[in-house]
Amino acid sequence: MLYIPSREEMSAFFVVLDSWECCNRNHHCKHIASEYKVIFRLYYCCGLRLSEARLLKKENVDLDKGILSILGSKGNKDRLVYLPPDGTQMLADYLLNIEAILPNSPWLFPGQDSKKPLHGSAIQRRFKNCWNRLPSALSAFKPPTPHCLRHAFVVERMNDWMRQGLNTQELLPYLSKFLGHKSPSETFYYYHLITNAFAIIRERDTVSSRVIPEVFDYEEI
Repeated sequence: MLYIPSREEMSAFFVVLDSWECCNRNHHCKHIASEYKVIFRLYYCCGLRLSEARLLKKENVDLDKGILSILGSKGNKDRLVYLPPDGTQMLADYLLNIEAILPNSPWLFPGQDSKKPLHGSAIQRRFKNCWNRLPSALSAFKPPTPHCLRHAFVVERMNDWMRQGLNTQELLPYLSKFLGHKSPSETFYYYHLITNAFAIIRERDTVSSRVIPEVFDYEEI
């Protein structure tokens, strides 16, 4: 069973993340600090896979339409991810910053070598460092990872649907396409991992026996 951070824990996480500063004052180091603030919000607010966000190029961002183009993702599939309005503004501000510092880098999230994207291990380390500063780190039965933010995105969306009394059967296929999943059952696997999620689905959804499919162990990258 995965440990999926709650909204309150993620709010605390972002406070810690946003307060982090580089140990030196060179421009590239300052950029590294700012890109973590953006990339973790994309994971949590858009449900992106670890590689999908870090391998984004500047040309994959359409600020006019508020769209991210995810190319060659898992299963060699392409898809469009629509940003929330505040997400579009966040990326617009961030792009102004990165263009001023690293105008020749094609990557939205360049690494220490600006010709290469931010490395996955660096993302893992920054997440762990910030998470370990939270009170929740002492009580969590299993430390979360950056990929858990994708799970949290699914849980938050589905819990909101349940609370609003919306039809999950009608909405789940759209969420599945948004996430780049093969089928709604793969999407529901994420929700299936969260024990307290079932209390909501059984309380709110009168057809829960038909909504909850057989669950398989999907491996995400």
